[in-house]
Amino acid sequence: MIIKYARAVKLREDILALHSENMRPVEIALRLGITRQRVYQILKKAGITPHKTKIYKIIRSEQN
Repeated sequence: MIIKYARAVKLREDILALHSENMRPVEIALRLGITRQRVYQILKKAGITPHKTKIYKIIRSEQN
């Protein structure tokens, strides 16, 4: 149980750190290997309004 909690805390810290670097939720999700919905959920619980983006912009930039 403690290991599971530690992973959740680490994930939350990573999401908040990446968000503070102006990374968008979709980019955070791709980097951490989780869903964007989970990123939004964690940001909402932390009382943070996420930076919004359209996913096609990220996909187009990765193709170049």
